[in-house]
Amino acid sequence: IHCIMFVVLLYMAYLFFSKKRVFPKYYIGYALFSFAFIVGDSFAVSMILSKDEVFTDELYMKMGIAAATILIWCPYILRSKRVKNTFVND
Repeated sequence: IHCIMFVVLLYMAYLFFSKKRVFPKYYIGYALFSFAFIVGDSFAVSMILSKDEVFTDELYMKMGIAAATILIWCPYILRSKRVKNTFVND
């Protein structure tokens, strides 16, 4: 999944620098998927490795960063006039 996410990031870089209209949708989708993947992967690993502590401070930090990305950047991308005026190419 990490390899697929890397390829999607490369494609998103192309969309960003080309100022494609679909970039905001890809960004929001990527942010939501990234958060869901972190949470889902953590629960799956905790079920497999029940003896080891999976939910560490580092994991909570990653979840917090992903949640902050969703809570701050996604509304900005959806409401900003600057974003709407920047990503105009088809």
